[in-house]
Amino acid sequence: MGLTRSALRDADLVLEGLDFYNVPKPAPSDPKTKGTSARKAELAFSTFPGIPLVLALAEGATDKDGKALSRPPHFTVEAATSGKEFVGCLGEPTRKGGGAGPSSGSIGIWCEWTGDGVMVEFGGDEAKGPQAWERGKDAVWRVLSIFPPKQ
Repeated sequence: MGLTRSALRDADLVLEGLDFYNVPKPAPSDPKTKGTSARKAELAFSTFPGIPLVLALAEGATDKDGKALSRPPHFTVEAATSGKEFVGCLGEPTRKGGGAGPSSGSIGIWCEWTGDGVMVEFGGDEAKGPQAWERGKDAVWRVLSIFPPKQ
């Protein structure tokens, strides 16, 4: 069991990260979103009211071959920002995963840019199933996690 609040010292506490949630409204005519368990689970969360988010990007970012990336100093994340837009601005992710398995049981695809301290989980049918990485460019973000950048 962990320490009680009274046993903690405020000077030793460190915020390790923040998670921002995005639950885009489904298209009213989209039959795929009616009654799905994934949709019901999303209702436990609500979209962060401070969107758009402006992310400060790390200076001097390089690709996997060490070549300097040409990027703006900031990236604005809207409620409808897709995987293609994240990769187009931040470059290829340092780490990525998810999307494998049948669409009913897999987790959505996710990408992490460790040098920027950003991890994004994508949602919707585009982010799950056997061809998730082919369709994932059109997937909209569901969770954006911010953490201290790592080199």
